[in-house]
Formats: sequence, C-alpha cells, structure tokens
Amino acid sequence: MSFGYVIYRAAALVVGLTAAAGSWACSFEQAHYRYSANPDIEVSFRKVGKQSDWISDLALQLKIRGSGRSYWFLFDGGAARYVNMISVEDVTAPGWTAPDGDGSRGRGSLGSMHFFAWSKKNVFFETIPKSGQPAPDTIFLPDLAETLWYRADPRVGVGHGLFVRDRCAKPL
Repeated sequence: MSFGYVIYRAAALVVGLTAAAGSWACSFEQAHYRYSANPDIEVSFRKVGKQSDWISDLALQLKIRGSGRSYWFLFDGGAARYVNMISVEDVTAPGWTAPDGDGSRGRGSLGSMHFFAWSKKNVFFETIPKSGQPAPDTIFLPDLAETLWYRADPRVGVGHGLFVRDRCAKPL
C-alpha cells in the first residue's frame, strides 16, 4: 500500500465524517433543553407554520414536568438586537390561531420575555428562530425567574440558570 493511497483514504474518511456531522446538525424543532437550576423545567420548539404578523414559524414550549403546566411563546422581533418572546395560548389546542399584530400581541398569561442563545463556540444567535435552522447549545431567558414568580398562577420559584440542550429528537 502506497503512502499516497493512505493519504487518499484518510482524506475520504475526513470528508465523509464532515458530511455526516453536518447531517446530524440539530434543528430548532428537534432540540430539547433542560434548565440548569431545575431539571424539571424544559424547553422545546414546535413548528406552527407561517402565521400572519409573526416572523417565525416556531413556538417555544416551556414545560414544568410533574405539574402538568406548559407555557407557550411566539417569537417577536423589533429594532433591538435581541429576540423577544410573547406568551400565547396553547398552540396545540384545537382551533388555535396566533394573535394578530394589533398591539395586544399575546393572549398568554406570562406576558413577554427576552430570549438569548449561543453555540458551544460562543457564537451568539441574533436572529429569530425558524424551523430548519441549527439550534443553539445554550438558551438564556433572563426574565424567567421573575416571570414564573410574579405572573404564573400558582407561582413557581426557580433560581437563575441556563437551558442546556440535552438531546436532539425527531420533530413532533
């Protein structure tokens, strides 16, 4: 076996592994996250299709395991360099429709929160999440503790933490 052949085989292996790794990228609708301050709190995304007055085709589900409670958010953008989420009713409920952009925006009980996300290489996600896009490794909802304490009924007490991606599954 010649040295050139070994180099050729090694290069083919690297190209193959790189292509396979690219096909393993986790999209938003496949990503699942656990909260570092309380592993019973989790975040996932659901494709809701294009909604008039909304930029993203995804909804974020904030679920508190064991309590049966879930909160849903749609993504909202503005002139700022960060992403807002607006609380809405359960997007899986029969007949659900997204609220229109008449100023009231959301009909959910939690109001709005900020959404920050980044990769393992500390690349900050500045765009609104959309289906098919690679999902971040870490999500930070800086308003979460206050929102769950002051707006959730009953109140939920949690410390500050990060949502860390713990798995990538097939979308619902």
